[in-house]
Amino acid sequence: MGLAEVIKYGMVCDADLLAFAEEKVDGLLRRDLEVLRHCVRWCASIKARIVHSDEREEGPRRLLNYGHTVGHAVEIALARTLAHGEAIAMGMSVEVRIAARMNLVSAEVVGRQDTALQRAGLPTMIPREGPSDEAMMEAMRLDKKTRDGEMRFTLVRDAGQGVIDQPVPEPLVREALRACRASS
Repeated sequence: MGLAEVIKYGMVCDADLLAFAEEKVDGLLRRDLEVLRHCVRWCASIKARIVHSDEREEGPRRLLNYGHTVGHAVEIALARTLAHGEAIAMGMSVEVRIAARMNLVSAEVVGRQDTALQRAGLPTMIPREGPSDEAMMEAMRLDKKTRDGEMRFTLVRDAGQGVIDQPVPEPLVREALRACRASS
């Protein structure tokens, strides 16, 4: 269904969409056609507006990368055994914690995102038996957003307010990875 993408759009582009997803999660999960149509139109409108304004991914289109730097690293390290949305949800969980450690976002927003992902049936923790932090760090170092050896992320300031091209020191990334490691 793409609920990770819906929540991502809400987190970085449109707080009203996030509120809609939170309110209508049961309908989305039941595949209520009216709720789905409304949600798909809303998301398609956001994506079309962003892609049209930035065809070469040099500015606002980078908002759509939220959750993907870590999410792709999880996918690579787990040899693509997860659904893409599950990996992106884990990536969003790590990346919102990076933003919190950088004092960009409040603990309330971190909790709000976690709750939205969990209610949508998506993981917020990286499995303990999953990929090593080092394997994920190596994959992130190869990410297209890394420049001159410096990892850069799309992060959030608040629900509906993404920020692009944020340099993040590796120790801070490692802290956020550890914070999202499942305990069992």
